[in-house]
Amino acid sequence: MALKAGAPFWFAGLLVASVSMLVGNKIIAESYSSNNLTILFQNLVAALILHVGMYTGKFDGAKPYTKQQFVAFLIPVFLNSVQLLTSLRSLPYVAIATTVVFRNISTFACAFIETTFLGETISSRAKIALGVIFFGAVLYAYQDLHFNFYGYMYLTMNCVAYTINNVYTKVTVRWMELDLEMFQTLFFFFF
Repeated sequence: MALKAGAPFWFAGLLVASVSMLVGNKIIAESYSSNNLTILFQNLVAALILHVGMYTGKFDGAKPYTKQQFVAFLIPVFLNSVQLLTSLRSLPYVAIATTVVFRNISTFACAFIETTFLGETISSRAKIALGVIFFGAVLYAYQDLHFNFYGYMYLTMNCVAYTINNVYTKVTVRWMELDLEMFQTLFFFFF
């Protein structure tokens, strides 16, 4: 019987993967002029890992894609590709810390849209934390000694793509859940 890895293991793994990818991409973005191949290579490796995981049975419950799933994922995949491209494009111009700060702005933007337009509620402590994130980002940008217009432009595009992707996915999942609830209600009503 195989042991299941706990949350700390996965968070540590995500931390290592995220930091190493960001630092590695920074090195590649500064070293090579045709760094778009990096995105292609990384996606091919990810697809290979998924294929090997499915083939060896490590990803239980994985099913072949349907046309409906493919269509449903077109917009998030496009937006994720924009995120990857703009992130990679920004790295030669800005510090890694600047990239991290912009990712935090995306968190603020998502929370703002969800609470303002989608009716979500968050605690007062979360609102304070989001305020700290926003004003910290503004202060960071104001004090950025290595400000570069192109780097900030690409990071802004990245933030917009991430925010749209996140909100779109949340709304889509909400509608899918409502459709499922409606189907279950009708099913149990008639049968």
